[in-house]
Amino acid sequence: TDCGMPHSATHVVSTLANRLWVTDTENDRICWINVETGEFEGFVPFPGSPTGATVGGKTMAQPHGITSFEEDEEVVGGCRVWVADTGNNRALGFGIGDAQAQRSIGSDIFDHPMDVAAITGGSLAVVCRRGGHVFRAASGELIFMFNHHFMSPNALAFDPRGLLSVLDEYTDRLMIFCASTGEHMRTIGDTGLGSGTGV
Repeated sequence: TDCGMPHSATHVVSTLANRLWVTDTENDRICWINVETGEFEGFVPFPGSPTGATVGGKTMAQPHGITSFEEDEEVVGGCRVWVADTGNNRALGFGIGDAQAQRSIGSDIFDHPMDVAAITGGSLAVVCRRGGHVFRAASGELIFMFNHHFMSPNALAFDPRGLLSVLDEYTDRLMIFCASTGEHMRTIGDTGLGSGTGV
């Protein structure tokens, strides 16, 4: 479908409420598409809105990763959809169909957050490229999770077995951890060309 973002960097989250949620990095917004009809239904912030997705006086900037909690899962801070607001060093939380973000976390801690992942049990993982950190937020409170000598982590994913996978772009590795404890379980790929110390 044509959502007006043919040249934009995008990340797609699995369907929620019969919608496909997409970040439109180049245009500083998130969009949603009806899964059944393929119709473009809306985006945040709305054009011409003086507030849009503004939180703390700042509008969404260069959003990257986006994730959602299933309808029967616990959520973080009452928000079912979360996006990495990379340009503002924070994560924003939305309810379904919200015109504005309802929650903002990490603005005093995150440094270039690139991706977010919903973790079963009502917590959120956030990976920050600068500093190479992965954080976990539960009930809106930040909990430092782990730093395993990542050089440039930029993507992560959670699976139902309780594992959190982190892609470290600079060292060409995929590192897998226990999401609840942060214990390193496995590394896929070689040490790459970077100067990471490995695990």
